[in-house]
Amino acid sequence: MLERWRRPFIIFSIYSILLCHFLFLFFTKLVVIRRVSLSGEGGRRNESEK
Repeated sequence: MLERWRRPFIIFSIYSILLCHFLFLFFTKLVVIRRVSLSGEGGRRNESEK
C-alpha cells in the first residue's frame, strides 16, 4: 500500500512545487510591470528618494 501511494505523492509534490514556482514568477512579473508603469508616470522621483 505504501508503494502504491508513494509515486502519486511524489508526482503531486513535484506538480505543486512547479505550480508555486510559476505563480511566484507570474506575481513578480506583475509587480515589475506595475512598477515600470508607475515609473513611467513619474516614479523616478521615488527612485531618487530611495
